[in-house]
Amino acid sequence: CTPRCSCDVNRLPGAGPVGREKMPFEIPDDDGWDDDVLLAADVTTGGNRGGAAPASVGTSSKQADLTMTVDTRASVEMRDATGAGVRSGDKNGTLEEHAVVSASLAGQLRQTLSKYYGHADFRPGQLEVVAATVQGRDSCVYWSTGSGKSLCYQLPALHTGKTSLVVSPLISLMNDQVTHMNNTAGADEGDLAAFLGSSQTDKSVEERALRGDFRVVYVTPEKLVGDIDGGDGGSFRSSYFVSRLRDMARDGKLGLVAVDEAHCLSQWGHDFRKSYRGLTLIRTQLSPNGEVPVMALTATAVEKVREDIKDVLALKRPHVARNSCDRTNLRILVSKKRGGAADHLHIYERCRDAKGSVVVYCVTKRDAEDIATMLKNKFATQNIAAGVEVYHAGLAMSRRDETHKGFLTGSVKVVVATVAFGMGIDKPDIRLVMHYGAPKTMEEYYQQVGRAGRDGLPSDVEMIYGDGDFSRYSDEFYVGKLDAAARKTQKESTDALERFSRSREVCRRASILAHFGESPPMTWSVCPDNENTRRGRVCGTCDNCRRVVEGVNAGGGSALRRDMSAEAAPVLLALLLAFAPGSSSMTNLVALATDSKPPSWMAPERAEGALKHIRFARTLLPKESRGKETAKDMAQQLAAEGLVAKGTASTGYTTYETFSLTPNGKTVAQRIMGALSRAGQTKSKPELPEIVLPIPESVARAMREAAEIADKKVKELVDAGVDVGAVPQSELDAGTGPALDSELRWVRMLRHYEESGKAERAETYREMLRRVLSWRDNAASELGMAPGAVMPSFLAKNIAYTMPITVDGLRGAGLRVKGVEGLAALIAQSKSELGLERAIAAAAAAGTGGGSGARRMYLGMVDSPGWEFATYKPGRKGAPPTWEVSYERFRAGESLETIAITQESGKPLQVSSVCNHMFEALAQGRRPLDLARLYPGGTGPAGTVPDEREWIRMEEASLAANLDPGRQPGVEPRFTMKGVLTQIIPGVDADPNTKTAQQKALEGFWYDRIRVWQQLRKCRVIPQWVAGDEPDSKRARHE
Repeated sequence: CTPRCSCDVNRLPGAGPVGREKMPFEIPDDDGWDDDVLLAADVTTGGNRGGAAPASVGTSSKQADLTMTVDTRASVEMRDATGAGVRSGDKNGTLEEHAVVSASLAGQLRQTLSKYYGHADFRPGQLEVVAATVQGRDSCVYWSTGSGKSLCYQLPALHTGKTSLVVSPLISLMNDQVTHMNNTAGADEGDLAAFLGSSQTDKSVEERALRGDFRVVYVTPEKLVGDIDGGDGGSFRSSYFVSRLRDMARDGKLGLVAVDEAHCLSQWGHDFRKSYRGLTLIRTQLSPNGEVPVMALTATAVEKVREDIKDVLALKRPHVARNSCDRTNLRILVSKKRGGAADHLHIYERCRDAKGSVVVYCVTKRDAEDIATMLKNKFATQNIAAGVEVYHAGLAMSRRDETHKGFLTGSVKVVVATVAFGMGIDKPDIRLVMHYGAPKTMEEYYQQVGRAGRDGLPSDVEMIYGDGDFSRYSDEFYVGKLDAAARKTQKESTDALERFSRSREVCRRASILAHFGESPPMTWSVCPDNENTRRGRVCGTCDNCRRVVEGVNAGGGSALRRDMSAEAAPVLLALLLAFAPGSSSMTNLVALATDSKPPSWMAPERAEGALKHIRFARTLLPKESRGKETAKDMAQQLAAEGLVAKGTASTGYTTYETFSLTPNGKTVAQRIMGALSRAGQTKSKPELPEIVLPIPESVARAMREAAEIADKKVKELVDAGVDVGAVPQSELDAGTGPALDSELRWVRMLRHYEESGKAERAETYREMLRRVLSWRDNAASELGMAPGAVMPSFLAKNIAYTMPITVDGLRGAGLRVKGVEGLAALIAQSKSELGLERAIAAAAAAGTGGGSGARRMYLGMVDSPGWEFATYKPGRKGAPPTWEVSYERFRAGESLETIAITQESGKPLQVSSVCNHMFEALAQGRRPLDLARLYPGGTGPAGTVPDEREWIRMEEASLAANLDPGRQPGVEPRFTMKGVLTQIIPGVDADPNTKTAQQKALEGFWYDRIRVWQQLRKCRVIPQWVAGDEPDSKRARHE
């Protein structure tokens, strides 16, 4: 093998009576086990049988200065990510030697490499493949993206002077490689490469190519084969082009036929490139006796696909070069969809922060259009100079070509595309590849993420998948043209991708290695969580490995897996009580498990019977586990654990997943029922059977977000000088509680007044607090109690903020001590002395606004940087959304009423809806709005413009309730108008039937104003105030 190798090269099977000793890095194939299954199992166990090391562990030998050995069998060269060679056996258990290269030939090839490419030496494995080719040998190159496959067919042509014919389905890649080769290797000698296809407008290029003027000629399979009859059979189109190729082969001008993306022969033979199955005729027509070597290249071929490639192309004793499919420089992340706005914001932030080019893959053209439009809008609003374009098959070729060129040259940073883009993009510095929606198969996923980091530098790949992404690929739309075997193969690969995506414990890179028949390298660390061997080895860079290591360091296995019986109970009960013995769709299952509306077809008595037990079970759920996302996650995890069975069902329009109980699941569900029944009888907490599962992503995310919010709140208090040691630790951890909320409310109120130029008002509140604390200290002295026992500090701030002046009010605030009457009198006196009686409170009690003297809002043109979380969603087929159409019509001078009545659809809208369209335009940013037209006289169909006192009251209420109109959707606490109103007037939560007409009118008065206030606050509009009797025109002149 090498001068330093300790093995005996003469002791090969069949070479003599002495058997060869097993090498420590070989996987024995004669033990009767299915190695593919065991290799996949190695992902979770980290083990290898018989001392076998993974394919990526090899010798340290170099392949220089060796003699070329031509064997009558296939030679297999395996290399790891570092280029070290690894010897590998064929399926029959025989071991083949490396294709070795003589020193003379190696030197000559290096000279050619240096002349045309300027490199001193080859990348690992390239020399052996090139040498095999120039000596007339077929070859298979199974290398990961970025390993240098293209040089394997380019250099033989440059070295021999013969033409290499390259067959590829990727027109964009072929054009890129032609441009690159002609401007680098061909810079001094003229054009060396050409593409022959429909986009080639120079008809003389084909004639020159067929004379042998170009070293490398690229064609599509359709150009070479034409239409195929009967699937795998067929014949070359009887054409001038083919006959001239035969002439080139006969005259010795055709040096190689290379089939790139050779996996299309097997995986995509019937629905991606039908002509690929006809490439078997390369052998019969161009190289019947091996006159022209044939090379197959791909980055995504599992063992059965490799066998198919060899059979279809009729390869003879091919040299097989393989390296590990592990892309060590890629950081892999996978997460679930959260909903349009949240997902779009995340995609925007990732694209914004990416340090290089970005590709965002979408499943549908509509998604691609929506996300591209959103990114363009966001970038423009935030003044980010980065080009964004969309790419899909529905666009004109000229536009696609323009986008392609812009992306390659860097003028376009982000391309949002369907699968039509990117497989053949020859761009080394893509730093982020995102998937919004899961691709079809594991192979498709691997090939698309392979576009990232081809230069070897660290790059990110992230997939955001939805629960329905995988079942969609069972639709006839995707499988209608496949035979039964192809459907089975595709389904297995889709299922593998689903397992890969949903797993929150197994290393992502190890899962990819297992799919392509490899094991994790022994150089990877064993997971530190010895309690759970399913996690196996960890790469340390993917999201799962980082989560596992961080979780183990933080709290051991309990930080990653815990008893999820409370979360599982509603799902199992719904399947047992409402759907058994049948199955349920995810939608109906989640609706019942979360106590939402049951399916309309279900008998009311059965639904109510199930809900009775489900509601009881839901009382056991922690706050972060009560949402629909948790129920969805639990259904999938219970399926992974074998308690729930998954299937598919189809309608005339779509395919969806179904869920039913397995026998084990039924037993567990019945045990849960028994525990709930016993608890109901004894009035005790149910003792549910333990179900230990990985913590679902939705729960982990909710816990993480809650912890982040809690940390921010604590930091806010510390920065304000609050002694957080006086706040219970449980409240600090939870981020909420009576003491923490009171302290935070106080800090925010004072900061609000100081930042809005009302420092004197903040000081009066501080003085009120000093007086309340002084009363507390005196009372403590008189009663012989500790001051904190009389009134905790947080309660003192609550009282100083709300200023109750009655004994009942103080006791309602939580004060329980003698002498409360004195504190009530003190507060009443202090309010008068400090000028803290609120005119607005009196006005509100009367059912009016701030009353005479309150300054009103200046109504005129207002602009806004936009709402941070606004999502731009175009209409059907890329048309402007309805709100944008309404805004443009309003800006052109049409009234709200006219716009509402004369809709393009013919269906009129409510005027209030059109008014909301105006605020949506404001939220999108860079769309000024005329409030004087929207609210003539201060009132309109969607609310009433508040005066200054009302505005301040709503600001105070939102601070008190910690409700921000501009907060990210889905983040707790969620903004509601009712939440603000409860801080302004009492009794909002009372039964509507008990409210007086005056109370209802008062609530309506405030709701009208909160509607306008929340829209302006969300858009970060800072109002300007004018005297109540000062006209807007005068105010405008002042400005």
